[in-house]
Amino acid sequence: MLIKFFWYIFSLLTVFLVLISTPNNSNIGASITQGQLFNFRSKKLFVQKVIAFNISMFFIFTILSLI
Repeated sequence: MLIKFFWYIFSLLTVFLVLISTPNNSNIGASITQGQLFNFRSKKLFVQKVIAFNISMFFIFTILSLI
């Protein structure tokens, strides 16, 4: 029962993070500085790592629920 709970949490969190991290062209303007650009890339990289962790946990809990 607890495995199913975590399975649902990680699946919903993954969908939510993927929807948030979708690039939007309206927030990258001509007035962006190089420091802001690097900060944006590092935040995007962090979110991608969190998404990869959530996907791996989703697969682990899927396998555990089948056992």
